[in-house]
Amino acid sequence: MGHSHAPVLFSQDEEGRCRASDLSRIELEPGFRYLVNVGSVGQPRDGDPRGCYLLFDSDEGRLELKRVGYDVARTQKKMAAAGLPYFLAARLAVGR
Repeated sequence: MGHSHAPVLFSQDEEGRCRASDLSRIELEPGFRYLVNVGSVGQPRDGDPRGCYLLFDSDEGRLELKRVGYDVARTQKKMAAAGLPYFLAARLAVGR
């Protein structure tokens, strides 16, 4: 699922009850169903300016969100040079 730019995990238990939770490290439970939004490598919207991605360990039944920092100021300069709107570059620094 995508395009919200914010990491979130939705799970549904065997009885159909659903819940949403922040995602950092999740042990998958047998019989549950999951819908995961891994966030965004660029243009995050969760207040953390680092890029994020998800590791799925199918052997261990685990999901783990990872973050990676990058040179935001350099990226902002490249965006300005490419003529992209200022607000897109500005929001990189705050992750919103």
